[in-house]
Amino acid sequence: MSLVYKTLIFIGILALVNCGSSDNKRQKSDDSEITKPTEQILYATFQNSDGTWGYDILSAGKVVIHQPNIPAIPENKGFQLETQATQLAQLVVRKINAGIMPPSVSTEEVKGIIGNPN
Repeated sequence: MSLVYKTLIFIGILALVNCGSSDNKRQKSDDSEITKPTEQILYATFQNSDGTWGYDILSAGKVVIHQPNIPAIPENKGFQLETQATQLAQLVVRKINAGIMPPSVSTEEVKGIIGNPN
């Protein structure tokens, strides 16, 4: 397990523990509906055996998406740079938080982050 992955897991656990005491109280919104605390969605990058990068999306400390390859392109290859994997993972997390399910990404979104993958 990479140091980045372990660090993100640790930070996620700390955040969940920290939020737990304040999120236990339910709050009423303006229209008197009771809102539930949302699960925290985290991501972690990892290095593939060929030196490329991938990412995991975690919910409640469990991997819900394991993405070793660049999505939305026809080839099965990982990201050349960890920052590329990080940026795409952040996009997926934003989509999940916005309620977009499945949080698929388009070829245009991928190209916007990594350029032309070919």
